[in-house]
Amino acid sequence: MTIEQLRIEKKKRKMTLQEISDLAGIPKRTVDDIFSGHTKNPRIDTIQAIERALGIGSGFTAEEIAAGIRATKREYITPIEDDLLYEFRKLSPYLQEFILKMVRTLNGSDNDTPPAASMANRA
Repeated sequence: MTIEQLRIEKKKRKMTLQEISDLAGIPKRTVDDIFSGHTKNPRIDTIQAIERALGIGSGFTAEEIAAGIRATKREYITPIEDDLLYEFRKLSPYLQEFILKMVRTLNGSDNDTPPAASMANRA
């Protein structure tokens, strides 16, 4: 996608350079330089990040990206789920089992077998 096409998409979505920077995870100065034409040959991964921030080229809408939805294998997780997973992985295996059991109790789930394990047993 050309810089001019990115400018058109930015205008259509009424997004600021700061919003694009935040969603793309790229310094605002870099985004400024690209959109102003100061950077003549930006890196492809930078352009792809800007495209994703604009909701193009990734299959996600700008709203989904703004909400923090990102692909992880076949699952989509929100920022809070990502934070929970990050903190959960820091726990000992014993505490992970304890937390999982508590969550299942809170959810009223009688099944102690995780969905992935129960699907594997059916195969």
